[in-house]
Amino acid sequence: MFWLPTLGSAARLGNVRSHPWLALSIIEGEHDTHAAVLTEGPAEVLATVPEDVWSINGLRNGGRGLDWATAWLRMTPQRLFSYAELAWQGVSPCS
Repeated sequence: MFWLPTLGSAARLGNVRSHPWLALSIIEGEHDTHAAVLTEGPAEVLATVPEDVWSINGLRNGGRGLDWATAWLRMTPQRLFSYAELAWQGVSPCS
């Protein structure tokens, strides 16, 4: 499950309310050292999140608060694709 903090005025909230589905792409690196995770699934808009989600997101946010997050998107992946170039994993393509 993915929890995404957002502002209550974000256009994406209306989109998710109208069509409760999200596609999420996470990309890191470039060229021969890149990795990607692509996922999609049903989503919903929530005003609050469980305390553990709030705490984990606060830690990932460098200890800065998430008071700006007035809405949350919760997506439950139904499809997932991941890919990583060999160099991203520290493996030489010539080994």
